[in-house]
Amino acid sequence: MARVTMPLASFTASGRFGPLVYDRRGIVRRFVFPQQPDTNKQVHRRLIFKAATIVASLAGEQRKSEYMAQYSAGWYTQMIKRFCDAEPHVEYESLDPQQQEEYDDAAIAGGIAPLTTATEEQMTAGEILYRAVYAFGQQDIEIDEFMNWWKS
Repeated sequence: MARVTMPLASFTASGRFGPLVYDRRGIVRRFVFPQQPDTNKQVHRRLIFKAATIVASLAGEQRKSEYMAQYSAGWYTQMIKRFCDAEPHVEYESLDPQQQEEYDDAAIAGGIAPLTTATEEQMTAGEILYRAVYAFGQQDIEIDEFMNWWKS
């Protein structure tokens, strides 16, 4: 990979330009078309990333600033890693239906909607909220308490 300084007569470059992709760190690589862009695994990963983005956007400024203070510039990456971890999915699936319904109700009340992909893969609002609880490391508090904490 080539490293570019002042690419294209500017101080920064990112995104795609013809067959090349530039990132913010100045690294250039050739654009590669995925051979099978809609495998189940890729569709599932995109669904998780979409949910993680929603969670990050709904978090209050205090939550974001605390996470930034703890993880500095990598706060969003850290949150995404924890959100995408398989453990919260397994834990959520092991909850009894009443507990899952409580998470669903709290999530919908908090502005989180269930997600569905074009291939009909779904993630309930409750699982998105459960993953948020896990990502922010707040498994030991009640759902309502978390919603108030998270939105602040």
